[in-house]
Amino acid sequence: MVKTSTILTFLILSTVQSQIEEEKKDFCNSLIIKQARESGFRSLNFSEKIQYHLDLRKCENKIFVKAVKKEVNENQLVSDSEKAKTFTGKSSSFAYCIMLFITYLTFN
Repeated sequence: MVKTSTILTFLILSTVQSQIEEEKKDFCNSLIIKQARESGFRSLNFSEKIQYHLDLRKCENKIFVKAVKKEVNENQLVSDSEKAKTFTGKSSSFAYCIMLFITYLTFN
């Protein structure tokens, strides 16, 4: 009887302790938010993007959340504008061919 009650008490206390630790988890400094800040939002896969939004929603410091969203969006815009300056890839080759064909039809 004493062994059973001791084991039961230990299991209950460990469960309560794990729930307390989960509540104290700092969502504002999660690994996914750090990765988004360093590498950009598009570096995250689909499940990480969902977790990113959930972590931002659970973060209690709303000023920090706004700052992080603004920083990630601005960094992504800069990255996108740098990538847009180059006209490379399959779509650009196709576009060059179409432009040459239209130019050829215009002059003939």
